[in-house]
Amino acid sequence: MIEEINKWFNLAERDLVSAKKNFKKKIYYVSAFLCQQSVEKGLKALYIKKYKELKIHDLVKLAKKIDANLTSGCDTSAERIIKRISKSY
Repeated sequence: MIEEINKWFNLAERDLVSAKKNFKKKIYYVSAFLCQQSVEKGLKALYIKKYKELKIHDLVKLAKKIDANLTSGCDTSAERIIKRISKSY
């Protein structure tokens, strides 16, 4: 189980690094897609840790299932951001 969780976190980190590189190169559509993938893989790792299985793809549902705090200290909620990121997928 730990190996599966670590696999998802490592993939999330790799996608985030690639997203940053593409952003610096002004390849925004690839950067947006990789950000979405990074968020999804990180949430999947947390979901597996909590539920011991993985049967979900929707980022908002995934975040809610793991009780992620979907509010932020700014005007834009995390849920709204996740929904915008998901459109890039």
